[in-house]
Amino acid sequence: MYINPSSPTFSYRTAKCDGKQLLLIGGGDHKTGQPSCYQDTYGILEQEAKRFYPNCEVLYRWNTRDCISLDKIPYIGSYSASMPNVFVGTGFKKWGMTLSNVAANIITDKICGKDNRYAYLFKPSRLKPIKNRDEMKNVLVQSTNSLVLNKFREANMNFDEIANKIGRAHV
Repeated sequence: MYINPSSPTFSYRTAKCDGKQLLLIGGGDHKTGQPSCYQDTYGILEQEAKRFYPNCEVLYRWNTRDCISLDKIPYIGSYSASMPNVFVGTGFKKWGMTLSNVAANIITDKICGKDNRYAYLFKPSRLKPIKNRDEMKNVLVQSTNSLVLNKFREANMNFDEIANKIGRAHV
């Protein structure tokens, strides 16, 4: 896997599918819950692919909805003191392939009763919202917009323009 150092960030990796070697390009910087257009999401990835392979064919598209924690460090460990046998691993900030392995090791150690010297870094109960006022304010404003106010706005899409066998997400 390769990742570029500039913005927007792209990652490049290969995968085999039906005997073919495919190039997977991921990245772009759009936040879950905020409106975005095709050009700013899939379009920018297609441009990046065509920069290297002008005649390439886009076979698949997907997107993720990555959770990012208040302090940008994943939550990994016990879900809550009242549920000691329930564990969580989330907030991987687009580093799921790497951090899911970290989560698996921390949670496995916890289940097996072993100490993990990194567990304290990722402890889900480490944050107190009052100490993260600025970030909490951002979360509340964005949540209010995406969960409440945006529900009252009229959608600006025409379903007749969507071709058969093509999906389109509208946020």
